[in-house]
Amino acid sequence: MRPAERRWFDEAVARRAASSGASAAVIARRLEARLAAGEPLQYVLGTWSFRGHELRVDHRALIPRYETEQLVEHVLAAVRTGMRVLDVGTGSGAIAISLALEGPRLEVTGSDVDPRALALARENVRATGALVTLVRRSWFEGAEPESLDVVVANPPYVAASEWERLDPAVRVFEPRVALVPGPSGLEGPMAVIGGARVALRPGGWLFMEIGETQGERLVAEASAQGYGDVTVERDLAGRPRVLVARWPGATRAAS
Repeated sequence: MRPAERRWFDEAVARRAASSGASAAVIARRLEARLAAGEPLQYVLGTWSFRGHELRVDHRALIPRYETEQLVEHVLAAVRTGMRVLDVGTGSGAIAISLALEGPRLEVTGSDVDPRALALARENVRATGALVTLVRRSWFEGAEPESLDVVVANPPYVAASEWERLDPAVRVFEPRVALVPGPSGLEGPMAVIGGARVALRPGGWLFMEIGETQGERLVAEASAQGYGDVTVERDLAGRPRVLVARWPGATRAAS
């Protein structure tokens, strides 16, 4: 482990020893065995920082990643006080919580179809004190037409054929349903593009994390469905990572 990871590991051991009464040595051996088996450090520690917010992480949802922190950054640059925001497929709640805590008094809802992920998100909402409404729904089920100012999503976008090429730690320990939406990997992003166009108000924004090879196809799809100002923003490694699009009809006040 790197020095910082060793520090986090030692802190996790100390916390668990204090809360359980077990010796630190015994707990350390148990956690080290999990690491030796290939389990991601984030799951072994049980918590992880996302944009400075300490979140509980476990096998119920994907590990929050740095690329997704940048997705949040794009949303924060566009939102205004009082906007209604939906985080589709909220998972651990990392995106919704960050927007609620960092944004200008936003009305944030996080949705997920998986009750286990939603339970994890609820734990994180309670722990952080974020004002987030959580609902169980598939995609945009139950969302009223023209009711949202912003849709943000990190949908599953890995093609089925790419699954076996992923890091074993991802394949073995992270939930496949949150990574692979179908054969092409485009099924998730396409569902978001199609659903958001109904739920967004005129001038509303769509922000979505995508696979690095999907940008051209999804820009074409969003444009064909009527979105304007469609762009793909790159991550810090230079990879196409965030689709940004606006539903037409923006007024001067909303711009």
